[in-house]
Amino acid sequence: MGIKRSSVFLFQDADSGGDSQEESALGDQEDCPFVPPPGYMMYTVFPDGSPVPQGMALYAPPPPLPNDSRPLTPGTVVYGPPPTGAPIVYGPPPPNFSIPLIPVGVLHCNVPEHHNLENEVSRLEDIIQHLKSKKQEQWMRVSKQQCEKEIEELHHNIDDLLQEKRDLEHEVEELHRTIQKHQQRKDFIDGNVESLMNELEIEKSLRHHEDIVDEIECIEKTLLKRRAELREADRLLAEAESELSHTTEKVCAAVLGVRRLAGLLSSSAAAGRVRKKT
Repeated sequence: MGIKRSSVFLFQDADSGGDSQEESALGDQEDCPFVPPPGYMMYTVFPDGSPVPQGMALYAPPPPLPNDSRPLTPGTVVYGPPPTGAPIVYGPPPPNFSIPLIPVGVLHCNVPEHHNLENEVSRLEDIIQHLKSKKQEQWMRVSKQQCEKEIEELHHNIDDLLQEKRDLEHEVEELHRTIQKHQQRKDFIDGNVESLMNELEIEKSLRHHEDIVDEIECIEKTLLKRRAELREADRLLAEAESELSHTTEKVCAAVLGVRRLAGLLSSSAAAGRVRKKT
């Protein structure tokens, strides 16, 4: 047998000298009729992470391995949960094998000549750790130099940005002054326009006033003319009334004279008829 990690273990034959009570108890189950599905392996942990109790086994398909790894041989016990989503079968442990209770991270091998390999593996692991630490220090040194270079570039960029900011602030000040000048000119133009509008309104008002004055003068002239005509009409009316009064008096005098003449004529006629009769 070769060396296996603690996450994958091999069954040990019960007849190979196992002296624990659990191994002997498992060896007594040779008459168990349960047979796991072909290709299934036994796992020591449930999918939720809890350990499988003694006297019970959890069977599932083998876990996926890297392409350059050997496939697991039948009889291999996987210390861990089965693959996610894999079909699971519960049953008793195999009758001729027992589960070695080996903690996680501990190497196990049943070949005495291989026991010194653990020290060699530890030494190699220390060398690997030292190399990793050295590589990490080298990487940190390179990363520090790169960070310092980037910081220097950032400082340079910050200086450029500050200079650009000052230039922009200067341009903004120039723009503010230009806007202020344009605003003053606009106010001046608006004031002139407003003054011109006021003058135009005043001129319109004066023209309207002059037109009204001309109309008033025309009306006054017409009124004077109408008053003169009225006085002339009053004079003519007075003369007509005076002539009418004289004419009325003359008519009345003429009527009285005609009445008197008629009376005299009637008296003369009556006197003549009297004379004829006599």
